Amino acid sequence: MTLSPWARLPQLCLALLLAVISPALAQANNFVVSNTADSGAGSLRQAINSSNLPANGVHTIKFSAGFPDNGVILLNSNLPLLYSQSLIIMGESKQPTIDGRSQYALFNVNTGNTNFELQDLVLQNALVSERGACINTGSVASIGRLYAERVTFRNCRALGLNMISGGAIYWDRSSGSVSLIDSQFLDNSVEATASSGESSGGALYTNADLYAGGTLFQYNSALSMADGGALGGAIAVTGTDQFSNITDSTFRYNSASPNSSLRGYGGAVYFRCDDCQMQIVRSYLRSNSANSGGAVFAAKYSVVTTTDAYLTLAGSTFYNNSVIKKGAAVYLGSYACSNSNYGP
Repeated sequence: MTLSPWARLPQLCLALLLAVISPALAQANNFVVSNTADSGAGSLRQAINSSNLPANGVHTIKFSAGFPDNGVILLNSNLPLLYSQSLIIMGESKQPTIDGRSQYALFNVNTGNTNFELQDLVLQNALVSERGACINTGSVASIGRLYAERVTFRNCRALGLNMISGGAIYWDRSSGSVSLIDSQFLDNSVEATASSGESSGGALYTNADLYAGGTLFQYNSALSMADGGALGGAIAVTGTDQFSNITDSTFRYNSASPNSSLRGYGGAVYFRCDDCQMQIVRSYLRSNSANSGGAVFAAKYSVVTTTDAYLTLAGSTFYNNSVIKKGAAVYLGSYACSNSNYGP
């Protein structure tokens, strides 16, 4: 039986729809890591290189059944730049470790990437000269989402002369976001070695919207020379029109150059921006130290605008934090507003 043109219209529409969406679907690919080798077939490096072509794809990297449980990938050089528009790396039950051997950087995210997700991984022993030893995004693109769930960042270090930021993560996406879920930041650091150098965000530096839930920050540090500046032993947040929410998280033994004669601000958290808000809810901040703001330093960034910085503290515990100058628990700088409901 021959169908009339009108009877065939639904079929034609379906064919047209598939023709439109097929190119997009063709760009989504899965790549598999099957061994702990630094390079070659089945390696993480090869999977990243494959995910970069085409760069406009929505790609996923997984670890095969043959990959050893808790396998360690030891790098012999920096990992390739990530070009994918969206890339998800899932460790799942394998929980692999990517180790920079205290010499190399891990994930450098190109400005074209708008979504980068990590799950069930350990990122450790990475080293860079300026910013973001484990994850570094460029400063050009304004959008981009970073999502890390059950990821451990350990001993990721940024070391250099001046303006050193984000020991583990440097996410400079002013219209983007960072989400940290049930993750850990352990022994990460930034260090400025110039006489008047500045470091910020021992674990994380960002100007994007931030959410940290159920995450541990421990023994992270921002370091500088005696006449330099260190901002945010664990976290440094800056920017404009930015919102941060830290919930059910723990900050212990983080520090921002507590012996600095000038600026060692925010042993755990440094929050300085305009027209912005931060909430710290049901969190525990213990034994953090700085020159001012042993646990939290909050202030407005620009004095010439009328916008303020708002800090909300609810159901949180501050214990045994210390400073040389002001604000053992919290220091509020110029034009910063606080709404507090402390725990015991």
